[in-house]
Amino acid sequence: TETDGIFTNLPVIIFDDFTTYCRFVDFQFKVKSSAVKFLKERFPEKNDIKFLFEKLSTLKLTTVGGDHKRRWISEYSKKKVLLPKSKQEQSKIAEILSTVDKAIEQTEGLIAKYRRIKTGLMHDLLTRGIDEQGNIRSEETHCFKNSPLGRIPVEWEVVTWKECCTRIQDGTHFSPKTDSNGKIKYITSKNIKFGYIDLSEVEYIDHKQHKGIYQHCPVKKGDVLLTKDGANTGNCALNTFDEEFSLLSSVAFLRPNKSSLISEYLFQFILSNRGQNMIKDAMSGLAITRITLKIINSFFIKLPSVQEQKKIVSILSSFDKKIKSDNRNLMKLKNIKTALMQDLLTGKVRVTKLLEKEAEAAV
Repeated sequence: TETDGIFTNLPVIIFDDFTTYCRFVDFQFKVKSSAVKFLKERFPEKNDIKFLFEKLSTLKLTTVGGDHKRRWISEYSKKKVLLPKSKQEQSKIAEILSTVDKAIEQTEGLIAKYRRIKTGLMHDLLTRGIDEQGNIRSEETHCFKNSPLGRIPVEWEVVTWKECCTRIQDGTHFSPKTDSNGKIKYITSKNIKFGYIDLSEVEYIDHKQHKGIYQHCPVKKGDVLLTKDGANTGNCALNTFDEEFSLLSSVAFLRPNKSSLISEYLFQFILSNRGQNMIKDAMSGLAITRITLKIINSFFIKLPSVQEQKKIVSILSSFDKKIKSDNRNLMKLKNIKTALMQDLLTGKVRVTKLLEKEAEAAV
């Protein structure tokens, strides 16, 4: 039954014997996997279980994974760890780390909330748009017509990407020799993430190689970059760089005709569920995960007036800014948590003075 096998002896640490993933749980739950271990403090009067969880989460494997070995039995249960003798000190450390955990959880919740709202808005705005009064259109109050992409406002058109872009081109089909001393960025599909360009692992080439590539593929600021080959096919980003860079053939650039289509609108359309599904459908049944330039040129897009495109982009971009800002805050919080764990869980920084102040204040 639903009530059978529910674990109620809380709080507890759950530990996956194969993956070594662990989690602190303070709510009732049911586990069906035999690989999950339930860990409780042996001496609750001496040890704080939340502190023990934080300590456990810092332990690393000394063996290579993939051997399907039960880690708790073979390795983790035998590890020796450094603990404060005082349970009070353990609890204070756990309290500090839990405060940061709560801030991380709240920030992650905000990001998820904004993403959900944006997804809903993308469906409405890229399907029905907004009228002169700033209201989302509906068939009850506005005129719609049939199109290859379903019902659309009468003011809109459906065109192919070829019809609304002045250039659709991929990068070089010959991989240049990368050079750590090179000055020109060499962008490949690994650098194009879902909505942004990631330069954390960018490579460089020299000017001579870049010159030959750029003659064939002159990427400009404002172009939309779209991954067309590999597992990341469908990822896209806006080129916000002023300087030139070289592009590999796994990435295409799309340059909209500004008189009918703005880059930001095309960018948001590709990121939408409809845009992503269109790309996935084009790859259906193919042995290789890729879309050709011919396929890209043939894609359809719903096209409002440029003025309405700008309004739609303004709304969607406002959520992108919130998500980006909260992601930065999330990264800072995670860095703070890592630094605190390194200091507090190793004894490098003690919390004894905090405990002394609390004791004095309580007198």
